[in-house]
Amino acid sequence: METISEIETFGCTHYRRRCKIIAPCCNQVFGCRHCHNEAKNSNEINLVDRHDIPRHEVKKVICSLCDTEQDVQQYCINCGVCMGEYFCGTCKFFDDDISKQQFHCDECGIC
Repeated sequence: METISEIETFGCTHYRRRCKIIAPCCNQVFGCRHCHNEAKNSNEINLVDRHDIPRHEVKKVICSLCDTEQDVQQYCINCGVCMGEYFCGTCKFFDDDISKQQFHCDECGIC
């Protein structure tokens, strides 16, 4: 079982969370949409392969604790861990840093 300090180390340089996304455009695993876009735009040598992730089309995530691939949801179907204290199912957003006081709704324009 993971300790609280180990759980807090999950995520990427952009977000603290316990899941990775599977990009629907290239079927590769990334920490978040920003990680994908950096890898596929800044680091991609072949200009034809450069692209941004269509974040609303993300359908699958992988739990960072138990490596279970699953549909986008806040809690892992295998180990039950919360993959992000803040979760928006519309734009597939997970984040543990709730000090940002983020919220998404039908009228906010973020999603």
